[in-house]
Amino acid sequence: MTKAPFPKKSERQTELLEIIRTDVCGPMRVESIGKSKYFITFIDDHSRWCVVRMLKRKNETFEVFKHFKATVENQTGRRIRYLQSDNGKEYVNSKFDAFLRKNEIKRRLTVTLTPEQNGVAERKNQTLVEMARCLMIQSGLPLSFWGEAINTANYIRNRCPTSSLNGKTPYKKWTGNVPDVGYFQKFGCLVYSLDREPNKGKFQSRSRKGIFMGYTERSKAYRIWIPDKHENVEDQDDTGNDQFIEDQYDDRIVDLQITAKRKRGRPRQVMTGLRGRPKKMYQVADNSIEEVELAYLTEVPVNQFLKGPDAEEWLHAMEVEMKSVRESNGLRRNFTGNR
Repeated sequence: MTKAPFPKKSERQTELLEIIRTDVCGPMRVESIGKSKYFITFIDDHSRWCVVRMLKRKNETFEVFKHFKATVENQTGRRIRYLQSDNGKEYVNSKFDAFLRKNEIKRRLTVTLTPEQNGVAERKNQTLVEMARCLMIQSGLPLSFWGEAINTANYIRNRCPTSSLNGKTPYKKWTGNVPDVGYFQKFGCLVYSLDREPNKGKFQSRSRKGIFMGYTERSKAYRIWIPDKHENVEDQDDTGNDQFIEDQYDDRIVDLQITAKRKRGRPRQVMTGLRGRPKKMYQVADNSIEEVELAYLTEVPVNQFLKGPDAEEWLHAMEVEMKSVRESNGLRRNFTGNR
């Protein structure tokens, strides 16, 4: 006997907050910088708008949900009708049940060992973890920053078009506005933010070095980790993108090898210069060790040509140049002598 297949598509709700899907992910092997080991997602079924909150323990789920409910109902002017989750004790307990009954919120629980019934929330957690993993790898930050990476991944995902919304973004469906992504920055990059501490001396630095952690939903501000103080601060981007430095200066020498060999008849000397002016001659040298053509030019001193067969042409060109300078008053004789 095998498990019956689940339908690939489910009925989509037509209004905000009709169904909220939720799931807890964790525990993580490493605590976040905020001492969390779990994160919880709340997803509006109609818009696919997702809210993420960090948890130190699973039993914080109830208090986090109460805060989430108050926030989204205030934002939308609507009330949550259904809460869909698994049968975990963090959701199914007397305190949680009493709160849902009081607020006329109906439960929709999945069958034990059947995560497919809450596939939207399960898949969302997987997507956020995969995105956060990529952010962590490219930034090179310690694993303790996983919470910030999860928050940033969710912020970005809410502003990305999705096929489940026919190419629209969750942000558009949730707020009615087109998202602005022009202020996005590279996660984990070096940033200098304004130091607003009072009583600074006139010559003390007005900026502080930090690490870009992501964004805030409350305002158009950035979250910045200040290593010296081991804390996150929020700072508005009021100085433009020049305050962000994506990469450190790299002093490494990059060896560019040119493997194409010179064809027959290609001159081994190159002469440059405008007509009527002294020409500069360059020699193309060989690199017998690498057996490749050189990509550098060696300038030959002018004195060498004055002793060569083209000395008369050089002298004539120099006289023409000097005459041009004198006529334009660009050269003035100055005899100082000894007095």
